[in-house]
Amino acid sequence: GLLVQWFGWEAVFLARVPFVVLAMVLGFIWLERGPQRVGGPSFDVTGAVTLIAGLLCLVVGLRLGRSIGWTSEVVLVLLPLAPVFLLAFWWAEGRSGWPILPRELLRVPGFVISSLSMFLAQLGVFVIWFIFPFYIGDGLNREPVILGLLLGVMAVLNIVFSTLGGWLCDRIGVQPVGVAGLAAVAGGLMYMGFLDSQSGVAQVGSRIAIVGAGLGLFQSAAYALMMSSIPPERFGTASAALSLAQAFGTVLSVAVIGGIFAASTGFHLGDLAGSGLTPGDRDAQAFIMAFQDVFRIGAAVVVVSAGAFTLSRWRRGANY
Repeated sequence: GLLVQWFGWEAVFLARVPFVVLAMVLGFIWLERGPQRVGGPSFDVTGAVTLIAGLLCLVVGLRLGRSIGWTSEVVLVLLPLAPVFLLAFWWAEGRSGWPILPRELLRVPGFVISSLSMFLAQLGVFVIWFIFPFYIGDGLNREPVILGLLLGVMAVLNIVFSTLGGWLCDRIGVQPVGVAGLAAVAGGLMYMGFLDSQSGVAQVGSRIAIVGAGLGLFQSAAYALMMSSIPPERFGTASAALSLAQAFGTVLSVAVIGGIFAASTGFHLGDLAGSGLTPGDRDAQAFIMAFQDVFRIGAAVVVVSAGAFTLSRWRRGANY
């Protein structure tokens, strides 16, 4: 927040460079070097290329469809290509000696449940990162430092409750911890859906704190479920798959929920056309109403994620 306020938005990205370099140096010094495999299976290039191409076509197609029209030539090419590449990825994984996503993992309930719930949770919760900043700046007319502090509260509670969540998973199991975390996230998002232009910073902070705490509990439970469901030699693959589910939920949230936000804003602008408000007030009111809509939708998506995670109670264990 302070970097944006003092130096502009570019400073947020530039300030990360020294930390990235430091992490690379420390990783090179401290991380253990495993033995190199001679004559082992080669990298799954075909799987990597087809997976990336399929996801890019889907996400970019959805994003461009909202901005330049669903009947534009680019969109009509990208969206049909997405399932083609993803089917090619599925075909390639069945023939690779060491696939990126082994088909056998999809028969492991813990793997499927943790990946699906992580995807849905990120799909719902990411409204905080790409719509919430505009609410703080445009809806409440607050400085960037306030936004930074509020997101900092969420991050700190995420860290604290991730640690607590791991401890609880070892004692009472992953299912109650994960479901409780997702319930908190859904409740926090729904609670944020009642914010308006008159809300105070304390009101906003209390709501986003609930989301941060719940997200920490859920993430620790999701990773614990994943790691307890597969053999050690597939830990790297499984953790990467969970990270992919998280990232895909994030980018799809921007494309899908961003589109819903734009459509909702347009709907409310039309609904307020005869209200007698000035154009500026009408725009501000439509923004707040659309903001409330997408946060409530995000809460509903997280509820579905919680429903999926409850199935972890009936998983059969590590049957890879």
